[in-house]
Amino acid sequence: MNVIECFLRKKAIMLNISLHYSKAYSKIFNMTEISSKELDDVKQWFYLEGLSVADWARSNGFSHQLTYSLLAGRLRAKRGEAHRIAVALGLKADSHSAKLLPLACQPFHATDK
Repeated sequence: MNVIECFLRKKAIMLNISLHYSKAYSKIFNMTEISSKELDDVKQWFYLEGLSVADWARSNGFSHQLTYSLLAGRLRAKRGEAHRIAVALGLKADSHSAKLLPLACQPFHATDK
């Protein structure tokens, strides 16, 4: 194998490794997405509890506009207040914010029955 072939082979191996890691990273990243079923479960919880989204948001110190946007699927809840809302609603896990609401205020999911 000459020098050029060796260089191209090493480059191809490096490219395959980086592609492998980027695909693995994207799979991990996509696991944090909130599914429409989870959003529907939270909406159903509000309905069954007889709570309005705006009242819940105000009583927990959140913007009702952001809460409605999150439940409509317009926000990804990656950071900031939208992330804190998703954690408080039980849509995302976060060890730092887990104590934000008392257990009685946490919504149930259909699988918790």
